[in-house]
Amino acid sequence: MNRRRGLVAVLFVAGVVANAGCPDNPYEADTWIEKLDNPHEAENAITKIEQLGDPKAIPALARAWEKQGRPTRVLQVIIELAKPLSPEEAEKQYTKPRPASWELALPTLKKAIEDIDEANPRLVDQATKAAAALGEAKLKDGLQPLIDLVNKPATSKGGQVVQVTAIQALGGFTADGKNEAAQALINILHQEPVPTPSGGGDEKRAQQEAYIRQHAIFASAIIGLAGLFFGADYGASLRRLLSHGRPAAEARSG
Repeated sequence: MNRRRGLVAVLFVAGVVANAGCPDNPYEADTWIEKLDNPHEAENAITKIEQLGDPKAIPALARAWEKQGRPTRVLQVIIELAKPLSPEEAEKQYTKPRPASWELALPTLKKAIEDIDEANPRLVDQATKAAAALGEAKLKDGLQPLIDLVNKPATSKGGQVVQVTAIQALGGFTADGKNEAAQALINILHQEPVPTPSGGGDEKRAQQEAYIRQHAIFASAIIGLAGLFFGADYGASLRRLLSHGRPAAEARSG
């Protein structure tokens, strides 16, 4: 009996020692989440998390995004992990199928939009990515940040890009939030038109830039409304029509 007990004790100790020496499982997101706070391992950890494709890492990535000064790469990984993956898409990426996890990414996407600085190209790029993601997510709680963004006057080309992206995102709210999105787009079309450029020199150039910005925003609002009430395909067709500047039939016959 004593001999048997001694053997069990030896096996138990050996098991503890063996487990203590085993490395963390590299195929588990938790392994890499723990390394996000380590400056020497964070970049590799982000890459591994992206490859594993586990949305459980989104909250940890959101914290890392804040602590590391909001790098665009981290935001992009958050967005990618929040997207759903069909079995076919998952197979191509050597990962597992998953449902959408936009709720986990929503706080970060809202911050990226609300804290936009048109003088900072990096923040403009992040706000643009976040606006597009909210349009894809179509979460009711993501609607108001988009509305606030399109109501904010754009003072630069970068600001215009973000606004146009937000307007296009509003055009995707065909279910929950449709009425609010439509009203926001209609309000854009009720804005006072920018006067036709006149005069000369720098003043005329500034007028031309403002004129072009507003017309791009007006066109996007029209496309967004078309998508809301007639479907995404109709909106896409109208976008192509406006971008070419002539009727589709004429384009085909020409």
